Amino acid sequence: IYRMRSMTKPVTGTAVLMLVEDGKIALDDPVSRFLPSFDNERSQSVTVHQLLTHTSGLGDHGREDIGLKQDDHDYASLRQLVDEIGAIGPRNSPGSYHYSDSGSATLGAIVEQVSGMPVERYIEQRILSPLGMDNTYTAYEPGVDWSDRVNSTYVMRQESCEFDRYWNHSMEQDANYFQASGGLYSTITDYAKFHAVWMKHGEDEVLPLSPGLVRQALEPETERGNSRGYGMHWDIFATGDQDKIPAAFGHGGSDGTIALAIPGMDALVLFFTQSRDSSSRTWLFAEFARLALFGNVFPRNPRAEELDSQWQSIRADGAEDSQPVAEDLTRYVGTYAHPRFEHEIVYEASGLAYSFSDPPGLAPMFSVSQGVFVGKHPCHGFKFRVTFDSNDTGGVTGYSFEVSMGWQLS
Repeated sequence: IYRMRSMTKPVTGTAVLMLVEDGKIALDDPVSRFLPSFDNERSQSVTVHQLLTHTSGLGDHGREDIGLKQDDHDYASLRQLVDEIGAIGPRNSPGSYHYSDSGSATLGAIVEQVSGMPVERYIEQRILSPLGMDNTYTAYEPGVDWSDRVNSTYVMRQESCEFDRYWNHSMEQDANYFQASGGLYSTITDYAKFHAVWMKHGEDEVLPLSPGLVRQALEPETERGNSRGYGMHWDIFATGDQDKIPAAFGHGGSDGTIALAIPGMDALVLFFTQSRDSSSRTWLFAEFARLALFGNVFPRNPRAEELDSQWQSIRADGAEDSQPVAEDLTRYVGTYAHPRFEHEIVYEASGLAYSFSDPPGLAPMFSVSQGVFVGKHPCHGFKFRVTFDSNDTGGVTGYSFEVSMGWQLS
């Protein structure tokens, strides 16, 4: 049994969509219709649809990012947390994509308000039980009869790229309430059942979702780059040719789990670890699975061999001597925005370095030519190339990040 973390989000989203199907919620309803704490100047424009697509502008998670008075785990109930989220209001511009645990928490509170029962009870009765997900749970405490089946979870150390166990089944869970953004415990087989019913696009009556609503939920509504989008609490891997090759959809969790569904191929791919702060491994796994299943629809970066060759040449020539002294490297220092995450370039030991957050660490960047640098992830080992575009006055006007296995982020 695994701690599913953010793979709880599609389940919470499904609960909301079932209430939409029942006519009790409309996608364009303001959240303030259900939660009075959102009935203020800051939050009154936030809608259910924005919460489902992470476009509400609400902060992600944690005390500082949301602006909470205390850590989110310390609240007595989900509703108490969400009431403060509503009082604080959006932290980012509504309408643009900002991944948001607090938005998912708010969806859970809406389910509670509309259904008249705790969101975890609704999920158990309307989703887990009908699907036969008998090994999926919404709460944990040491000593429950399934406790010895729960995996320990690990976090990667920056210094050695090795894992330390940070939680085991003798410890309490993080929060006293069900975290609608990440509180499920489940197995590979159970989560495959959940994906399988979604792959049937509403043609299975086990979950009362119409084909039209299912298709709408699986349409990418926001762009995350690299042929990825986000639907209604689903990560969408679009293909560019929906008539010939179906879209893939799924989600990942921060403790190292990921699932990918490809309906037209009747294929499910699930990869579960409990390795926190190594989400790039599961992200790369999703890319590899997608490449393998779709073939040349997502071809390998045609310049990947060139990148490999550049890296080998730099290492052979001696990395310490590869930085051109004539170029002002400090002009490249800064944070570069991307819909999925931010890229941070720092100046370290008389040279540039890429600052990774997964796990935290620096990767030295070595010059190939003016504005072009290569490096290697300190823990995961993939090689990458950073290319800066500059104007006539030397100002940086563009940025791209490529890795040797084939994807590119600009």
